[in-house]
Amino acid sequence: MADARDALEMAQSHLLQEVVAGRTYWLSSSEHTAKDRRATAYVLPAYDEYTVAYKDRSAVLDSLHAKRASTGNGIFKPVIVIDRQVVGTWKRRLEKGSVVITPNLFTSLTKADKQALVMAAGQYGAFLKVRVALAPHTLAS
Repeated sequence: MADARDALEMAQSHLLQEVVAGRTYWLSSSEHTAKDRRATAYVLPAYDEYTVAYKDRSAVLDSLHAKRASTGNGIFKPVIVIDRQVVGTWKRRLEKGSVVITPNLFTSLTKADKQALVMAAGQYGAFLKVRVALAPHTLAS
């Protein structure tokens, strides 16, 4: 803990401090200064530390959706994160030379959120070195 406190003290001038529901969070100051900041999305695998590393996940996962994000035995499904919030889960289907991603969203997405999800899916395809497609109808409004 002493090392963590020292590191936070050294980085403090580059961070913003926010208190949410009585808890202190440290965020990148550059992320909050851009007025036209784009939505950011990630398609994270099961077991990713974003969901499994903390006992209290309330900062990233609405308790209303916690059961939908979990397999029921403490294991999290692959999740979709948009602007730091878990907004759904996803499955993949590998085909010859491509991967099809099927989102299971907990909430409707804005146009910017949809664009961010498409970009995240594309990055996943690039990582696998295959074409990627989102399942038809999954982003229809």
